[in-house]
Amino acid sequence: GSSGSSGNRYGPGVSTDDITVVTLSDVPSAPPQNVSLEVVNSRSIKVSWLPPPSGTQNGFITGYKIRHRKTTRRGEMETLEPNNLWYLFTGLEKGSQYSFQVSAMTVNGTGPPSNWYTAETPEN
Repeated sequence: GSSGSSGNRYGPGVSTDDITVVTLSDVPSAPPQNVSLEVVNSRSIKVSWLPPPSGTQNGFITGYKIRHRKTTRRGEMETLEPNNLWYLFTGLEKGSQYSFQVSAMTVNGTGPPSNWYTAETPEN
């Protein structure tokens, strides 16, 4: 008789594990809602807002970024205020117009800003 050698071929198993990692984490896709300004006194304005709609937060909101500027002055100043839905600006100048804009933040960055909201401090 004849003995046939059985060649056992163990090829490297081509396992295509296409695992699509879906990160539910991104910057918010909508600005905070219901931004409102309250003139507390001639030198203070309280800015308050609500979080973006839940479907647009894209993760855990870590804080908010508020831009404010004096209407007559060029340039904006940024204030980071984590986890609050309001911020009190003090030490403002009397009889001046201030504009405020709020954005929500996640660990991935800052989402789109709200519109500018303007309030005027009284003279006295």
